[in-house]
Amino acid sequence: MNPVKCFLKTLPFFLLLGFSFSSDSITPQHSMKDGDVVVSNGKTFVLGFFSPVNSKFRYVGIWYYQVTEQTVVWVANREKPINDTSGVLSIDSRGNLVLHRQNQTDPV
Repeated sequence: MNPVKCFLKTLPFFLLLGFSFSSDSITPQHSMKDGDVVVSNGKTFVLGFFSPVNSKFRYVGIWYYQVTEQTVVWVANREKPINDTSGVLSIDSRGNLVLHRQNQTDPV
């Protein structure tokens, strides 16, 4: 299955598991930029951009919160990493999650 389609189908499930809806939440009016994170209400998981050790590539993923060594449990764009920090995760007018580069509308 296409990784982007898989991402779009599974991320709402994770959001329903209890990600907080604070001012840094992803909404149609507020995108998530590289460097922003959303922490689950139970402070168990984090959604954000990350780079594996010794890699310049950036991915959107979910990892455990407050663990000494970052343990990623899910990656959205495994097959299409971003090669800089220009990534933006947003919700389009139809409610779909879209990963794109800053100042661009085409999805990654």
